[in-house]
Amino acid sequence: MTDSETAPETASLPRPESGYCRLTHRMLVRISGPGTDKFLQGQFSQNLDDVTADRALRAAACTPKGRTYCLTRLARAGQDVLMDLPTDLSESILTQLRKYLMLFRGTSMDAVQEGVVWGIIGSGIAETLAGSDLSKLQTPGDALSLDTGILIRLEPDDRATPRYQFWQLGSEQPDWDDAPELTRADWRASEIAAGIPELDASSQEAYVPQMLNWQHLGGIHFKKGCYTGQEVIARMHFLGQLKKACSASQPIIRYP
Repeated sequence: MTDSETAPETASLPRPESGYCRLTHRMLVRISGPGTDKFLQGQFSQNLDDVTADRALRAAACTPKGRTYCLTRLARAGQDVLMDLPTDLSESILTQLRKYLMLFRGTSMDAVQEGVVWGIIGSGIAETLAGSDLSKLQTPGDALSLDTGILIRLEPDDRATPRYQFWQLGSEQPDWDDAPELTRADWRASEIAAGIPELDASSQEAYVPQMLNWQHLGGIHFKKGCYTGQEVIARMHFLGQLKKACSASQPIIRYP
């Protein structure tokens, strides 16, 4: 290995205001078949009726005790639904979900082999992908289907810098028009500044979604009906029993 391959990544200071990063720690999964919506509706905290061609929303999957084992985003791709997963936890997440998927004959859940998740900081770079259609992405969760994938607007960071993800669905890599390439450490710093939590092996199944501030990111629909862990999550919400949550001074989420 070269020195550049073994050296640890460090975030740039000050944080970059534009650039792109290949998020190799995330992967894409496609759910297809007649039971897609019913399966996902029963396992995730998001209402599948609200996941549309132009809205890609955050969601959490929990154990029956309401403990979060998956933080993801759900997006429409024609008749299918896509979600992104942390690569390191994907095996355990998919194993858990397949316990319920087996009840839905003809419905599949498979990794998108050529799928790539890109992180984008700055509207100028996103415009190289979307052109004038970028104006359609006004709020976090807004999504735009392109020939090569799906462009999604994210929450801005603490400086109100626009941020996006691009879910590449084929082998054709985007042309970034000589934009600066960022490190994963740069992207992690951007996520932290935007208040986005991320689970690792030590924090998986340790917290209910509200402890991760997931409700503030639009990741919990409190009126959608039953799903695994819903009773605990709803009780905490409606009875006001939340005692602990993420904070800048005492973070409870690790960023690997």
